[in-house]
Amino acid sequence: MIKSFRSKALRACWVDDNCYKLPQSILNKIRWILQIVDLAQAVPDDLCQLDLHPLKGNYKGYWSVKVNGNYRIVFTFINGNAYDVDYIDYH
Repeated sequence: MIKSFRSKALRACWVDDNCYKLPQSILNKIRWILQIVDLAQAVPDDLCQLDLHPLKGNYKGYWSVKVNGNYRIVFTFINGNAYDVDYIDYH
């Protein structure tokens, strides 16, 4: 279950269905990724259909899912819950 967001735009889209700050061309993919992350109980087992990988360096402890180009949804996963969900270009 998603417990917290770092991105205000993702939070608004997920909680209030207010998605105007996110790219409309990939909005369906963003929503699909958030739904899968929200339902996941274990990483990486429950997220095998995503292009998921652990991050290193400044983002050590985070998992990353490719949205498009350089953009990713990143999050930490602790005890079956996703925290600090963010939409970033970290490259």
